[in-house]
Amino acid sequence: MTAPAEGLGYAAHTRADAGSAAGWLPRRLPMRRLALALACTVSMALCLVVAAVLILNAGNAVREETESSFRIASDTVRQRMPPSFGGRDTMGDAIRLTEEIDGLRHVSAQILDSNGQPLQLRAHGHERAEPAAPRWFSALITPEPLQELVPITHYPNVLGMLRVASDPTDEIAEVWEDFSTILPVLFLTGLAMVLLTLGLIS
Repeated sequence: MTAPAEGLGYAAHTRADAGSAAGWLPRRLPMRRLALALACTVSMALCLVVAAVLILNAGNAVREETESSFRIASDTVRQRMPPSFGGRDTMGDAIRLTEEIDGLRHVSAQILDSNGQPLQLRAHGHERAEPAAPRWFSALITPEPLQELVPITHYPNVLGMLRVASDPTDEIAEVWEDFSTILPVLFLTGLAMVLLTLGLIS
């Protein structure tokens, strides 16, 4: 083969290589973006699924704890409520019982007058100043409220009502404390997945 022919063949081969490289490069960039987008979607979906499962389990745990405490408090009130007859200090005994019940976890107790207005503030309200969970989190796991009204009577008069109600505030605060620790771990796990995918396709 003559020199001009060899030069033309080399030039054609070079153009073919350049063309193949130019055709390969545009295909590589969309594939990289697709893999990165897929990794981001999977990691985000995984984080959301794990968070949803944790919230669901937390809601069930809060409900069970609250219902159990409410049943115990309600049974205690019915068994120890001062009797209607006798010369005892009925209201004084009811107030002391209310303070004792209000000191329990997951429940609250208050004495109401005959019009349904509270006669006193919650006895142990100052002891329940735990860090509050965000409203959106509380709304997700707060169970249905439970309440019972037990009459305080001294024959023939009704002196008031002792109200026992469920109060999951402290339990929700504990759950939020654990959940707020897990959230950064979930985020870092998702970020690690994205970075690993980025390293593999680079």
